[in-house]
Amino acid sequence: MSYETFVGMRYLMAKKRSSVVSIITMISITGVALGVTALIVVLSVMGGFKKDLKEKILGTKAHIVVQTPDESPIMDAPEVTRKSLEVEGVLGASPFFESEVMVSSSAGLNGVVLRGIVPDSIGDVSEIPDHIKEGSLEYLLDDRLLMAELDAKRDRELDELLGKINAERKEIESERKRLNSDVSIDMGSLPQLKNTPPTGKDDDTILKIKPEFKGVDTTPSSNEEPSVQPEESSPTTTYDVADPLAEASDIPDLPGDDNGMMPSLFGDDEEDGGMPPLPGQEEEGESEDQEGRLPGMIIGRELAKTLQVQLGDELNVVTPHGEIGPMGRMPKSRPFRVVGIFYSGMYEYDANFGYTTLDDVNDFIGVKGASGIELKTTDVDHAVAIAQQVQQHLDPTQKRYDVLDWMELNRSLFYALKLEKIAMFVVLTFIILVASFSIVAMLIMIVIEKGREIAVLKSLGATDVGIMKTFIFQGTVIGAVGAALGLVLGLLICYLLEEVGFPLDSEVYYISTLPIDMNWMEIVSVVVCAVAISILATIYPSIQAARLKPVDGLRDE
Repeated sequence: MSYETFVGMRYLMAKKRSSVVSIITMISITGVALGVTALIVVLSVMGGFKKDLKEKILGTKAHIVVQTPDESPIMDAPEVTRKSLEVEGVLGASPFFESEVMVSSSAGLNGVVLRGIVPDSIGDVSEIPDHIKEGSLEYLLDDRLLMAELDAKRDRELDELLGKINAERKEIESERKRLNSDVSIDMGSLPQLKNTPPTGKDDDTILKIKPEFKGVDTTPSSNEEPSVQPEESSPTTTYDVADPLAEASDIPDLPGDDNGMMPSLFGDDEEDGGMPPLPGQEEEGESEDQEGRLPGMIIGRELAKTLQVQLGDELNVVTPHGEIGPMGRMPKSRPFRVVGIFYSGMYEYDANFGYTTLDDVNDFIGVKGASGIELKTTDVDHAVAIAQQVQQHLDPTQKRYDVLDWMELNRSLFYALKLEKIAMFVVLTFIILVASFSIVAMLIMIVIEKGREIAVLKSLGATDVGIMKTFIFQGTVIGAVGAALGLVLGLLICYLLEEVGFPLDSEVYYISTLPIDMNWMEIVSVVVCAVAISILATIYPSIQAARLKPVDGLRDE
């Protein structure tokens, strides 16, 4: 062990009379540790947000998009799709058409990016089919399948309700029969009947009733004997008391089978087609596409909340790409039916995107072809290289097609995230800089306090470089220990956040827990920066110690 290291360690472990130096040393180590911890946690959290955002974008959009330089429609979309699949690294390809429209309902309106897709191939390039929470992609081709399913669902619910009603009715009827089997009411305590002449005696007549229930007719038969037999002969009137529960038996059975299940209210024949058409509906249905079919649309969950619509509801879609009229270009509108609701986890997409078929959007907008071709690659990190290969295969001159990767398509968003991450790194580095000032203060105090020892070392032959190494060693130890403690604490916090999770309101932040993504290159950079700042903080005190002359240190001795 060199004398620089030995003396440096002795100076770090101060004696009781120099406890102030020891306290400042601990404060310096704590400051460096806190700075390193804060940097690791914050950078990991921001990396988690970036990773989550990247996954959501790539789950909705493709890795590569082929489009024309002037953004005009691609008329030979099937041929471009076929050629793109020939490139190595391309897993799937699907054409699309995109246009901005206005969508309205009875509850409001909102601007929407209407995107025409091919349902058979969209699953090869996007995760939209997996994001659909209600409805299905197949309903885009024919919304009547959805309406038939909704009608069948309503019939099943109505059948279940009527079955419960019939079961309760039968239970009431059985209970009534059980009670009427041995009914005997003592009428002796009742007042004298109105049409019975007074006898002046106590009438202990017992009225026994055995009511018969025949529908709603409670009139006694002519062959029945009077219900009341007074003790003395007198004009009497017979009263027939109806059982209040008898009315339940007179309710006609609801239509259905023995299990209480009701058949469809609108008929089961295929010729009936369910609900009978209203007057004039036949003529109106003939004007719709394919005998009553409406174009389907899959919208995001947030857009459905804004418009207050659900599956089966109609939306009115307005596009500025209409026909030329006397006053200029006239907007064009058409009803669409909501056949699906998706949730991508990204508010921008869930609130502003709607999906329909490529043929429907072409027919609605009045433009043929596709806006572009979406491609999915084997590795998203190599999308840039694969995009260059696609460009060379389709159009090396770049005059007909432009091939853009996902980073170019979302350059502004990811650039903003990168800039924010750099800004946070710079801001949190000031925590380590503050700790470095405490290192400078501590070393200056050691130089002042240990002036005599430094003078003795120089008298014994210690060089200026050796004295500088002694103080630099102290700063290095403080920085290394602080960085090590900060590294352990930061990794521990990140592990707890990743395994246990910090809960967030998903309605506000669109994520349930705080995301974590630890980048080891960034973590190593933080540790190296902390140690480097600690070493740089020792330069000025070490130079002052090296300049100290032995005469000045021993003058007062």
